Amino acid sequence: MSRIDQTSLGVSRPCGACDPQHASLGVVASLTLTILFALMLWIPMVGMLFDWNVETHVIERRERATPPAWGQDSISAYPGKFVDYFNDHFAFREVMIYAYSFAKVKCFNVSSSDRVLLGKEHWLFYTGGQLIEDHQGLTPPSQQELKQWAEVLEGRRAWLAERGIRHLFVLVPNKVTIYPEYLPPGVHRRQEVTRADTLTDYLREHADLAFLDLRPVLAGAKLKGLAYYPYGTHWNSHGSYAAYRRVMATLGEWYPEKQPFHLEDFERGESAGEYICHMLGLRDEDWYPSVVDTLKLREPYASPVPVEVPPLCRTTAGPPMAFENTEAQHKLLLVHDSFFAGFVQLLLAEHFQRSVAVRINLELDYERLLALVELENPDVVIEERVESLLRLPPRTHPEFSQARERWLRDNPRHE
Repeated sequence: MSRIDQTSLGVSRPCGACDPQHASLGVVASLTLTILFALMLWIPMVGMLFDWNVETHVIERRERATPPAWGQDSISAYPGKFVDYFNDHFAFREVMIYAYSFAKVKCFNVSSSDRVLLGKEHWLFYTGGQLIEDHQGLTPPSQQELKQWAEVLEGRRAWLAERGIRHLFVLVPNKVTIYPEYLPPGVHRRQEVTRADTLTDYLREHADLAFLDLRPVLAGAKLKGLAYYPYGTHWNSHGSYAAYRRVMATLGEWYPEKQPFHLEDFERGESAGEYICHMLGLRDEDWYPSVVDTLKLREPYASPVPVEVPPLCRTTAGPPMAFENTEAQHKLLLVHDSFFAGFVQLLLAEHFQRSVAVRINLELDYERLLALVELENPDVVIEERVESLLRLPPRTHPEFSQARERWLRDNPRHE
């Protein structure tokens, strides 16, 4: 009987049996992959020891973790702190993050950060603080929050009025409120009313105070030109100038001599605008070009002067700023966030003999307000807050409540 051919039964011979050279190549390939894999595991650690890196010029704008301190940190905290330190300092970290972010955003049009939403026509929207959810009407305030807003603002107004000081509360709209048409198709309103809508309606009905809602102003400014940076968060010169004009209109009702500047008083220029690409792990130059108009006052009269505020009024958000204009009258205390920093703050300073601006609007309470009032003795206090921060009601205090009760007793409300 003849031998049965294995191939006729569908049985193949091992590769090494038919081709020893091919088998050796397979072993080499496997060994090479193993070595490469081991190198990829160890290069970040070795590179961190020898400070190997490649610059990408992407700024994270946060403090990196520090190494654990032997003898200072507890043994139980040491592993976690070392992991945090390693994750922030391993070799080629920046270039790896940059390559990943670039591919995800530019190739697949998917945001590499939960803090940034990729909109239509390359617009970028900041999403922190439930900003998008609020725009969709998903974060309505409670009745207790509304009541606290009204009573605290009325209390502050009454407390300041007893000292001969006027109070103005200013609401700044989010970029998404003015430009919702640039949101991606999947993001749309769920409810017709936002937190700002509910709060402004409540304040107008239940509170007696000087309240300025800048949302209609910016909606109108939008019809005349770009009012916010398309790739940033804040308003541009055109938007902030419109806001300044509206604030001055209110101040002009109290002090008729204070009249706003006109466009003829400014020099026009251009700038690349504001970008939030760093939140995506990208460089500004990786995004799309943007040229926006800028305004610069031709003849400023207010000059910056040194200022010291009490320790409890200091903040990491930015140093206090003070300006003086000997040609003007009255004193201004501006408690603000990033929207009134810069252009608006500088323009308002032109209309006051002295103005002091402090970025503590979220931390403003009785003790801080008292310290600033005693230090500066202002004629006007402007309290500004951007729409996204309305989720944090102002801080109450018995002094505000008592001043409000005294004011209501002398000025009974007819509802």
